[in-house]
Amino acid sequence: MNLKRTTIIFVGGAALAAWLSAAIAPGRPRVTPVTIAPAPIDASGAALAIEIARLRERLRPTPAPHDATRNPFLFNSPRRAGAASVNAAPATTEITATITGGQNRPRLTLAGIAEDPAPGDTALVRTAIISGSGQLFLAKERDVVSDGDESFTVTTISADSVELTSLRDGTTRRLNLQ
Repeated sequence: MNLKRTTIIFVGGAALAAWLSAAIAPGRPRVTPVTIAPAPIDASGAALAIEIARLRERLRPTPAPHDATRNPFLFNSPRRAGAASVNAAPATTEITATITGGQNRPRLTLAGIAEDPAPGDTALVRTAIISGSGQLFLAKERDVVSDGDESFTVTTISADSVELTSLRDGTTRRLNLQ
């Protein structure tokens, strides 16, 4: 039994020594690195990246413009002292009166009307879609809609129009679908 055990240990040790010496020995051929040429899709991806960089450079914000010599939002710019005439003053007052008269009217418009069935009833609940002052209002009856400094209450919503009552003076304004 001792002989059998000794033989197994000796053969196992010899196999382990051979395995370790094979792993350490430089008997294997040296592996040369293989260079892989870029695929055509990679070349088009690189070209795309260059194009994206060029477009981003082009879309970069430009510096702020210099002070303008004229104001495009001012209808009557001040004239030079030598070019002033007597007839210019009445035209300016007419333009000013037209502009201030146009600002008193609300800028609300009716964009549409939505109808939903009321829960449990056969009646319809209408919602007015009103646009104005850069906002969009979805208003039902008794809702408040504001237009700048003036507020309105939605009084009635019919199939093609909406009546608004001013909270300031109680006047009624009707908006029709266009």
